[in-house]
Amino acid sequence: QPAECAVWTSAEQIVLCWLLVKEKDQGKQAGAGWKPASWTSVTEALGKEVSCVGPVKDAKRCTEHYRTLKKNFVDIDRIRNYSGMGWDSTLQICTTTDEVWEPIIKQFPHANYWCFHLFPIYNDMNFLVSGVVATGAGAFHSGQTPQSS
Repeated sequence: QPAECAVWTSAEQIVLCWLLVKEKDQGKQAGAGWKPASWTSVTEALGKEVSCVGPVKDAKRCTEHYRTLKKNFVDIDRIRNYSGMGWDSTLQICTTTDEVWEPIIKQFPHANYWCFHLFPIYNDMNFLVSGVVATGAGAFHSGQTPQSS
């Protein structure tokens, strides 16, 4: 029988990130990942901080969901850097006109999701992945003049 999928509410995601920020502040981040003890501590605290929906958010489910959040962060960060794209820092959502969205969505089809959805954990995720996740910032693209140092 397949394992029941974990459903994550916005509140659970916010608390998960908040707990990981606390872990990072205490020096418990290990490169691009987390020490196993961090996941144990996070899963215990998550259950105390918020009423979780669905199956228990154990270390494995938290780790898997954190991977998804990192992917979402990289997608949002990439979209935010397109010319003409704005960012509402209060709502934590990309803002622009349909004319700017159209070519982005053609090149990056699942960007359509971010036209209408908030990412309230952007700042926390930025802190958590800063320096450990490749976002494409500073990458050279053919046809682009290299920057001198």
